[in-house]
Amino acid sequence: ATTLTYPLELLRARLAVKRGSPAYPTYATAVQQITRETGPIGLYRGLGPTLLGIVPYAGLTFGLSENLKDQYSKRVGEVTPMSRFALSGLSGLVAQSLTYPLDIMRRRMQVYPEMYPDLRTTVTRIWRGEGAQGFFKGLSMNWIKGPIAMGISFTVNDMVKAAAMQHHAAQ
Repeated sequence: ATTLTYPLELLRARLAVKRGSPAYPTYATAVQQITRETGPIGLYRGLGPTLLGIVPYAGLTFGLSENLKDQYSKRVGEVTPMSRFALSGLSGLVAQSLTYPLDIMRRRMQVYPEMYPDLRTTVTRIWRGEGAQGFFKGLSMNWIKGPIAMGISFTVNDMVKAAAMQHHAAQ
């Protein structure tokens, strides 16, 4: 799914930063210009870091969330919806913080393909030009958004799953 919809993500990123009046008047114009300048592969700039980040992010988020809920239930007792929200949010915060450098690389490759044409060049340029902190620019804003989104998603998922299991057991 990520690979199929990735050109839309690239267009969103480009349209958010391109200057001009307008830089791309339509999505079709944007696609034509990008493919003319870089070929069809240009619509997939930054896909590598995106795919590299999906597995560790999902694994860390799900694994940590389940582990935290398990530990919480053993030490405190019932895992309430509010504690689910907090524990899931914490797992999202940790996973997002650890995989955020891949997000930075993806964005740079999407928006500035001339400067950041591939993963190796991107890592080297960020490291040499900005140091380690360059890989974490903007992370603090994600610390607000990410845990809330993850807390809601996992809490709703757990509650729907519990209701479905309860309904199935009653039949």
